[in-house]
Amino acid sequence: HATDCAVEVANDVVLDQKSSESLKLFLDRCDLITFENEFFDLRRVLELGGNYAFAPDLHSMGALQSKLSQKLLLQKLKIPTSRFVAFDEHQLLEMERVLKKDFRRGCIIKRAFGGYDGRGNISISSKFKEFTKEQSLALEKWGSYDIEEFIGFKNEVSIVGARNKHGIVTFYPLTETFQKNGMCEWTLSPSKVSAKSERQAQAYVKRILAELNYVGVLAVEMFWCGSGGIFVNEIAPRVHNTGHWTLNGSSVSQFELHLRAILGMALPKLHLTAPEVAMVNINGQFDRDLKDCNILTLLGNEIDKYHEGQIHWYGKAGHSLNRKLGHINVCGKKGQTLKRAMRLRKAIKV
Repeated sequence: HATDCAVEVANDVVLDQKSSESLKLFLDRCDLITFENEFFDLRRVLELGGNYAFAPDLHSMGALQSKLSQKLLLQKLKIPTSRFVAFDEHQLLEMERVLKKDFRRGCIIKRAFGGYDGRGNISISSKFKEFTKEQSLALEKWGSYDIEEFIGFKNEVSIVGARNKHGIVTFYPLTETFQKNGMCEWTLSPSKVSAKSERQAQAYVKRILAELNYVGVLAVEMFWCGSGGIFVNEIAPRVHNTGHWTLNGSSVSQFELHLRAILGMALPKLHLTAPEVAMVNINGQFDRDLKDCNILTLLGNEIDKYHEGQIHWYGKAGHSLNRKLGHINVCGKKGQTLKRAMRLRKAIKV
């Protein structure tokens, strides 16, 4: 769209997203195509044919586009994940029976395609009896989904890594993440997870990258269950919100690392720029118009807190309720960064 913030920094823009002609026009202008996210129509791209260069390639993206295909991949690679069952919109009564019989401790239903930031998820408690009218309508609209058993975890963690075309892999430190209403609220790097569990997390991601011959940055969200080990939750074939701390907290950001990987450049050794790095998302709390909003006006009388950390404001247009509008990075001593970042977030009225 013409109001997208990326339009402001792009050298060339194709705005029409609906026609195959405009898609072909866009692809023909590119020497190499990469992805902001996995939510695109793979079928349309394949139908165009052509000798286009993609990184990650279309096979990798196709294998990770849906939550269900991710689960099947993890199952194939013998990587621990939550127990799951797949359904579609024609099986609501059968789903109710399975939920009451086999998921008595509660579970989450995830939309196979297009779900993110808590959208496309329905939590089911242990007291489930039947779907509400609202839930039934949502499930019919989604088309396909899977039921995933709740896992009792100690911490949610994420690992962001990259692989180049030569098979060289590098990782950022395992990062602790905190979710609120299905959206990431903050991250803290490095995590307090044991070195053994971090090595296990890296081994799982290496297995995924090698299986798909994946090229580029990839993020994997996981559950750390203490002595129970690491369970993989979801895979994101792209730079990821839980890696935004690398813009200020690492020797190389995840964005530069992605470009290095897909362009065949060397992957440098990664190291933190401070003992600890906190990232706090600026998620929209009010349904307000973002026109003419900027970070200085949003801070208002609390402008003195501006230097508490590094503020990354995305410049999105439209309304802001439950949208990721930016993030704050704070680098410093262990035990101090998250408090400083949260103090600055509280001062930003959006």
